[in-house]
Amino acid sequence: MSVSIRIAALACVVAVSTSSVAWAEAPASAAADPGADPASDPALAEAQALYADGLTDYETFDYDLAIEKWKEALGRLREARPQTAEQESSVAAARNAIVYNIASAQEKAYAQDKDVARLKKARGLLERYVEEYVAAGGNDADELSRARARIDELGARIDDAERQSAAARDRRTTTTPTDTGSTTRSRAGRGLTIGGSVALVAGIGLVAGGVTAGVLMTKGAEDEIPKLDELADEDARQDQLDRGRRGDIITIACAVSGGALALAGIGMIAAGAVKSKKASRRAAVPMIGPGFAGLLLRTRF
Repeated sequence: MSVSIRIAALACVVAVSTSSVAWAEAPASAAADPGADPASDPALAEAQALYADGLTDYETFDYDLAIEKWKEALGRLREARPQTAEQESSVAAARNAIVYNIASAQEKAYAQDKDVARLKKARGLLERYVEEYVAAGGNDADELSRARARIDELGARIDDAERQSAAARDRRTTTTPTDTGSTTRSRAGRGLTIGGSVALVAGIGLVAGGVTAGVLMTKGAEDEIPKLDELADEDARQDQLDRGRRGDIITIACAVSGGALALAGIGMIAAGAVKSKKASRRAAVPMIGPGFAGLLLRTRF
């Protein structure tokens, strides 16, 4: 639907019973009546000038400037002092026409900056326009139909703009893969790798330290036995023999248990590497867009 403005309603304000207060040059017949000349009411004169300046801005696509000047014109019209009921009705009609034009300018400005707040302002202003039009006794069915159709159209445009904005926010928040299964596998892989590394180091340490200690114990006993043979001390010789056997047992036990622990560590490291690799190859990415939602399964081979 095209966006229109109310120009004719602002070109003049019908005033006293026999003449017009023109926002141009007043008819000669009205010159004798102070109410017929904008100069007799500074508020009307200022409103006329502001409206004309705003219209120029509107026609040159400076919608924000037009809006500001028309708002000032509204303020000046509220300061006007109509002297008859007819003049008061005409000033009210001019105010309502400016409200309509501000709504049109907000709608035009939305096409420039896509700020949905402008559409909301335009809808609110048009709703006010209809209310005041009806309150003032307006009964043009076509005019009311056009204004209400614009209100409905603006409502639909607001809903559509907000849906698009929400979809854009959702797309920005779902650009990073968030597959919890892959994350769990990756963490499990890291845990196995760390645990395997600890077991491997402990196994190597047990082999190295335990075997060394056992060998030294056995060698020490073997070195003492010849000396005890010379002394013919059987009890001491038996103690050294027992000591040597304990050293052998320690050497064998540490070699076997340490080797087993090291092998287990190697196995855990290998298993962790496999899990981490699988996790890095697969990820599920949430996909949300206008009219659809789902998961994108991403896999690398």
